Amino acid sequence: MTKLMIYGATGYTSTLTSQHAKAINLPYPPFSLTYPTTIAANLTDTSVLLNCADPFSATASPLIAACIRNGVHYLDTSAELDTYTLLAD
Repeated sequence: MTKLMIYGATGYTSTLTSQHAKAINLPYPPFSLTYPTTIAANLTDTSVLLNCADPFSATASPLIAACIRNGVHYLDTSAELDTYTLLAD
């Protein structure tokens, strides 16, 4: 089982994060957030997802929903109040 998956690899923080992930062979696969089944398929064998993909207003909701459905822990680098509100719901 993959213990951690990183989503997003193009912004400043995510570039640094993905460089470290690559060094220790952690996956950070690109995949579309359009279909819940695609997200779920990419979360197979994942226990923690770290979302580094901006804008979090577009990425947090579908990733959080998929994590909840699939029993995967969710983390992100946003520190945005809206993301925390999504988690509370």
